[in-house]
Amino acid sequence: MNTPAHAMVNFALLERDENARWVLAGAVLPDLPNVVFFAYHRVLLGQSAEEMYSRAFHTNAWQLVMAPFHAMPLVLLLMAMGAVRKSGAIIALALSMLLHDFADLLTHHSDAHRHLWPLSDWRWASPVSYWERAHHAAVYVPCELGVTIVASWIVWRRAPERWRLLLSVAANGWLLAAYATGLAFW
Repeated sequence: MNTPAHAMVNFALLERDENARWVLAGAVLPDLPNVVFFAYHRVLLGQSAEEMYSRAFHTNAWQLVMAPFHAMPLVLLLMAMGAVRKSGAIIALALSMLLHDFADLLTHHSDAHRHLWPLSDWRWASPVSYWERAHHAAVYVPCELGVTIVASWIVWRRAPERWRLLLSVAANGWLLAAYATGLAFW
C-alpha cells in the first residue's frame, strides 16, 4: 500500500480530534526507512528503481533498518505500554502502525516485510502487490485509489477544516500523479 493511502485510510478509521497527529504519525512511520532508502539510492547514488529494489533493498543492512518499523510484536509491546500508562497517544500511534503493518502484509510480494521480527525472520509473500504488475497491481491500483478517495471524503466530512482538505488533496494528488506517470510501478 502506498504511504498516502495508509495515511488516509488510517485517518478515516482511527482518527479522533485528540489523537489526530498520533494516528497520522503511526500511518507513515513504518515507511520512513523506505524514504531514507530511496533518497540514498535514487537521489545520492543515482540508481534505477529496478537496481534499488532488486539488489540493495534486500541486503541484510537495509532489512535490519526496516524490520523494526514493520514488526508487529514490537508494535503490540508499544500498545501494551500505552495501555499500562493509560496513554491515548501511544495507543493511537500503535494502532495506526498495526493497521499499516497489516495492510502491508496483504499488499507486498517480493518486498514482503518481516512482520514477526524479532521473533522470526519469516515473510509472507502476498499474492497481491500494490506495485508489481505480475502480482495484480493493475487490479489493485484502482481499488487503492477508490478506497483512498472514500477515506479522504470521510476525513473531510468528519470536520471540514482546511488542513483536512489539504491532506486529502495531497494524498490523492500524489497517488494520481504516481499512477499517471508510472512511478508507482516498475
